[in-house]
Amino acid sequence: SLSGALTYWSLSQLFILLLLISYLYGNIADFTLTEMFLYGGFVFMTVYALTELMDKNPNAWIYEFIKNAFGGYLFVTTGNWFGIDLMIPGAEYAVLAYLIISTVVVIWFARREIAPTVAI
Repeated sequence: SLSGALTYWSLSQLFILLLLISYLYGNIADFTLTEMFLYGGFVFMTVYALTELMDKNPNAWIYEFIKNAFGGYLFVTTGNWFGIDLMIPGAEYAVLAYLIISTVVVIWFARREIAPTVAI
């Protein structure tokens, strides 16, 4: 079973995932086909990384790191986060902060909560 902190973190990740998907659906007409596939790949990685964390995989931090490195790549190549700054000025910095914070938090959970409970 998940600890209270891990449960709340997972719920917050689920809410962020809902926001990401809502942004995609709300702006799909403005996306190129390539951008849709890239964004969809990021959403897939988000779901996978969250699933691994909730399954208490001690390597969940690796999937989170890969997801957020890909998100950082998308941030750099698009110049922001798929034009989010046109809708909400400064929101691209919130996305960047999310990528960094979620990596740190998942590493913390993997080292403090998950790894000590895994039988070696």
